[in-house]
Amino acid sequence: HRCVATGALFAPPPQRPPNKTAMSVVSTARMIAVSLLAVPLCYGLSFSSYMEDERGIFLAGIVFCFLAVPLLMYLLLRGADTQGQFFFYIFSIFAFTAVVDFVLALTIDGVITWLKFYLMEGEPYLKTGHGAAINYWDGTVHYACYIFLCHAMAAGRDQRTVGLFWVGSIMNSIIVFLPGNCIGKFGASIKLSYLLNVPYATAPVAFGWRLLTAPRAPPPKPKGGSRVNKAPVALLSRPLDLVLFVLLYAVGSLAIFRLVGTLGGACCKSFLLDAEPYMASPTMYPQLQAIVYALYLAPLCFAAAEAVRRPAGNAWLVDMAPLMLGGVLQGQFSYVFAALKQVAIVPEPTWEPVPEEGLVQFWVIELAIVVVPFLLFLRTKLCGSDFLQPALHHQKSA
Repeated sequence: HRCVATGALFAPPPQRPPNKTAMSVVSTARMIAVSLLAVPLCYGLSFSSYMEDERGIFLAGIVFCFLAVPLLMYLLLRGADTQGQFFFYIFSIFAFTAVVDFVLALTIDGVITWLKFYLMEGEPYLKTGHGAAINYWDGTVHYACYIFLCHAMAAGRDQRTVGLFWVGSIMNSIIVFLPGNCIGKFGASIKLSYLLNVPYATAPVAFGWRLLTAPRAPPPKPKGGSRVNKAPVALLSRPLDLVLFVLLYAVGSLAIFRLVGTLGGACCKSFLLDAEPYMASPTMYPQLQAIVYALYLAPLCFAAAEAVRRPAGNAWLVDMAPLMLGGVLQGQFSYVFAALKQVAIVPEPTWEPVPEEGLVQFWVIELAIVVVPFLLFLRTKLCGSDFLQPALHHQKSA
């Protein structure tokens, strides 16, 4: 007995399970620290003669973004729960490039000159209001999404809403940006660094598929008991849903109207250009954004309106609402920024400000495209259980 007692005395204390919240904070802090290394790196590269050649810029992008950052994150996360999570490394890379993009936006805006070499020999088409806008957005909103998503992965928390918001935002950016570079006035200035955008076109698709195929958390039971067996309430008896229904059809129709004006429809063109002269930009970014809205946003608005009319059985809208909101917020920020601001580094000779007599019309159009998807998102978040309930047979029309 005495030996047993002595052995127990000198035995190592039982190990406590690691605090997952604390570990997630540490992992996220390390990711942020690595991403901020982009600031001194950008400053240092501005003095390198190798950055005067497009091949040197492309090689530097490959080495630093896709080799050095993942290796550094692997060394820093050894033993952490996030070590085997593929998308944690992807978002670590994207967070690093988001900081680079913010420095790039400041360069385009004339605040600093650190990455002027990149605008000359890397991606010349970024020397526009649209280029500044997408880099500001990536360096702020997308950067915040990466921090949240990495923390959620490390802590084992839900990533669905913010993840889908990010997917919608970055996919809208890529769908407009990549074709616009080729068919706009910078089509003859495509260089090797154009290929650095490929991961941003593939990773969101893979991550979005992962989120959409993952099982959704069960809907909370509505107060007052379940409504599954109750008859659906007519739309006319739901005034807030009725307003949202009308607004969704209005925004979808507006998106089609803008496309007709962009393509030269006589009935819409003069009305549109009075308030949106940026629609005639030779960069082709605003025209492509109008096409994306007409082909994607308009059908989604019409389908969402019908889902609001009969919520039960339309669980897809709970996932589509943050996706749609991310897309329109990114698209509208880029469009409004470029329409109202002339970039400092290379002023566009064809740029025209919004005329004073068209400012009210301009803001009504642009805010409507943002506010209505936001209201839809609030509707699905606050009363999402309405859409997650199974549809009843023989539903009565509103």
